[in-house]
Order: sequence, then structure tokens, then C-alpha cells
Amino acid sequence: KHAGGVSGELHFWKKWTFYANWVLVGARKDRTGLAGRPVREISPPYENLEMTLSYDWNDRLQLFGRIENATSRFYSEVIGFPSDGTMVFVGLKVDWEVPSSKK
Repeated sequence: KHAGGVSGELHFWKKWTFYANWVLVGARKDRTGLAGRPVREISPPYENLEMTLSYDWNDRLQLFGRIENATSRFYSEVIGFPSDGTMVFVGLKVDWEVPSSKK
């Protein structure tokens, strides 16, 4: 019911892109169904910040790094399933076109 976010993307030096996404979610009712817990509980509010930096090596290759939960805040999107802490990913994206066999 009470959720929102802000995101933005910045392109610079022709080959670099920075992207950030900040999500804020307010308190909400949640059904747990877990033994020994009330049927409905209030999930606390949380925020999550994700950031990505990428470099276009050429038309087909892109190097990237991504940080999820950059603020390292503890939160649960669903009660009983806590988020992982801050996670860092580094990778390479390849754009590969498979030739069509249709003529």
C-alpha cells in the first residue's frame, strides 16, 4: 500500500553507464502461516539500494559490476525470509546473434 522508489541512469564518457534504484516499502500486513506465530503480522518497513556500473567494451561485450542491498540494511520482503546482506556481482555480457537457418 505504501511503497515507492527512485531510479536513475547516467551515461558518461560514451561507454560508461551508472544505474541506481532505491526502493522504499512501508509496513504491511503479512500472512505467516508459521506454527506458533499469529496468522497475520505487520512486516516492518524496509529500503533497498541497488547500483550497477557498466562499460561497453565494444558492440558485443559489456563488463559490469552490481551491488545489491548497498546500504547493508536487514530486511524481509516476506516474514520468515530475511534478505541476504550486501551482495556484489561482477560479470561480462555477450551479445551473440545466432544465424537463422530459414531462407
